[in-house]
Amino acid sequence: MRTVIVGGPLTGKSTEADRLRAAQGLDLYLCTDTLRQAGDRSVGKALHTPSQFDNDWSGLSKWVALHWLTKPGPWIMEGVAAVRALRKYRDRHGDDFPPCDKLVWLTTTCRSLTDKQCTMETGHTTMMEGLIDSWPELYRITQMA
Repeated sequence: MRTVIVGGPLTGKSTEADRLRAAQGLDLYLCTDTLRQAGDRSVGKALHTPSQFDNDWSGLSKWVALHWLTKPGPWIMEGVAAVRALRKYRDRHGDDFPPCDKLVWLTTTCRSLTDKQCTMETGHTTMMEGLIDSWPELYRITQMA
């Protein structure tokens, strides 16, 4: 099983990934944040992206699309950059099937967002809606939570 968990800031992506990791008996899950970006939100069982991407969302999502989305399963991936990585994967692979078996889209925040986080949430939602509208296979495996 290859599961991608997406959502804007503070929607519980790391918590859900750790819950699924434990339920599936996996040692780790993949977090698209670098360790510095994750900060005190990091759950101990996450493998983070390289620190060279701390301030490079485009480079980070490209790296994730090339290195993690192409891995055979089982794996669980989560993070704000996951939606960008899916878009880059689709741009590279055309209308191929999504690189995951299940996509979980978390939409409810667990506390108030800053103005910057609200902007990120809006961008994330726009990207997800665009991907789902134009990639029917992705729509079929998406679960809203």
